[in-house]
Amino acid sequence: MTPEENNEAPHPFSSFVRARIAWHTDQKVPTFEELGLDDACQAAFSWQSNRNNAEFFAFFWLNEHGRAFVREIHGLLGSSGELVLSSIEAAVEIEVTRRVMQTATSVDDTTERVNRAAQWRAIRFFAEAQANNLMVFGHGVANLVLRTLALQPEFQPQSVKGIDPDVFQAGADERGVWCSLTGNAVSEMRRGARQTPSDSGPLLDSLAVLWTILEPLWSVRGMHYHRWRGESPGVTGVNFVNPNERVEEDGVISRTLRLQTEYVEGETIVNDLASSTDSALRGVGAWMPSFLEVWSGLFAECKELNEHAAQRAVRDDV
Repeated sequence: MTPEENNEAPHPFSSFVRARIAWHTDQKVPTFEELGLDDACQAAFSWQSNRNNAEFFAFFWLNEHGRAFVREIHGLLGSSGELVLSSIEAAVEIEVTRRVMQTATSVDDTTERVNRAAQWRAIRFFAEAQANNLMVFGHGVANLVLRTLALQPEFQPQSVKGIDPDVFQAGADERGVWCSLTGNAVSEMRRGARQTPSDSGPLLDSLAVLWTILEPLWSVRGMHYHRWRGESPGVTGVNFVNPNERVEEDGVISRTLRLQTEYVEGETIVNDLASSTDSALRGVGAWMPSFLEVWSGLFAECKELNEHAAQRAVRDDV
């Protein structure tokens, strides 16, 4: 007897698994322009194209310390652009899945209910991938800025929390070489750059803007990585707020025993996550061109200072 014949709502699944997580569709796949992400895609391409200048600029740098940092800075531009592109591709997968969900005529039979539950899980998977990519992006940009400042010998890297000046050099993997993007990172870098000849203010202001764009993702990660992580919709699930328990007016807690409680929190969990990551991705895409402009300006100044230092070195040798 089917649930419809028995006049009972179908029970959620205890668990299930599909052969793959990405969703197939015969519909036309949405374009980046259609999703409003074409400009973000072009910005990421611009970041990656700057990586092609690494060897040329490094070849003419005066000292090995700066030469190695120049290569690393441009490598970080490339990898950061890649993270944004992967996040844009994930946005396409999310949109494809949502459109398939909208075309479903019924979610009453078993196959359709499995599909709907799997679709929610797919959206969550790609949204979490976006969140992870964008947080990695933020850390990468912070280290890109740190290394750009370090092209000036007057910069004091020890001002940045976690940086050990004794090991701070390009190509090193020690913990004391890499920083994190945090709410304090910008002010720490400002302190370290007080004595530098070039004005790093615009670049650090831009990094501060990036933190405001990405900061909400740290809360998302805290919830999904470290604290309560509810399941996606479609399974029996356990609600964080117990619907079988309530506090009466006299303060007495009453409880109702139900062998199967409806799981109601899953959709909110996934939708909030996807909304947060989508907002962050769009914010990053809009921010990238202005950062590249101010970074290019400061890097050009550092390059000019290096050229002057090289000329002085030649004169001193003569």
